[in-house]
Amino acid sequence: MKHSTVYAAILLIGLLSAPTTVMAAMNTVPRAGIVFLGEQGLDITATGATSGSQIVWYGPGGSQTSVPASTPDSR
Repeated sequence: MKHSTVYAAILLIGLLSAPTTVMAAMNTVPRAGIVFLGEQGLDITATGATSGSQIVWYGPGGSQTSVPASTPDSR
């Protein structure tokens, strides 16, 4: 009986602490992360993009070795 209580306590502690260590800000985009059209207020620092970099869309089935399907306007 004592071992099951210890295991239950460890499981409970693990379940309670996991979400806080895994969650990142919802607006932070990681390197090679997915961004949906129309999103605003994103933090793209972790992508490695620097001033003057261009973000492109490769489309369905595209990859970084193919020609981008679209690039944003330079307005």
